[in-house]
Amino acid sequence: MVVGQTAADAGVPLTVAPRYGHRVWRTALVFGACVLVAALIGALVEGVVRADDRYAAAHRSLGLTERDIASGRAELAAGLKRLDTLKVEVYLSTTQLASDASALQNARTALVDAQGRVSKQGTSITVLRSCLAGVEQALNALSVGDERSAIAALDGSRASCAAAVTSFG
Repeated sequence: MVVGQTAADAGVPLTVAPRYGHRVWRTALVFGACVLVAALIGALVEGVVRADDRYAAAHRSLGLTERDIASGRAELAAGLKRLDTLKVEVYLSTTQLASDASALQNARTALVDAQGRVSKQGTSITVLRSCLAGVEQALNALSVGDERSAIAALDGSRASCAAAVTSFG
């Protein structure tokens, strides 16, 4: 074909020219669909990876929590054992305290009784001394031959001597 000549003038049969535009569009659509599928697969994989990471983190957290619970149970068991020991010690101490309180009350009663006896004995000793003082005066008077003073001294000490005999039984 020469410039300016048409295909019919040149004797070339008329045929339909190939359409390159449709192939380009088809290739672009297929390429776009592949890119879209790849993007969706990438997003899906990223979601799965994130879910796997969250699962792994939750699993680690669960493991830590289980260890904490086990540790807490062990501490609770030890605390309960100490509490049982303390309960026994409190019971024994309470029993000992009751026994000591009873012994203390008995000692107080014995002390009050002893104080009463000491007071009574003190009074008896005072009465006996008064009686002995009168007898001593009487003996001194008799030693010098003064019978009248001796009798007066014995009469003066008669009440205290009678009280001394009564107090000593």
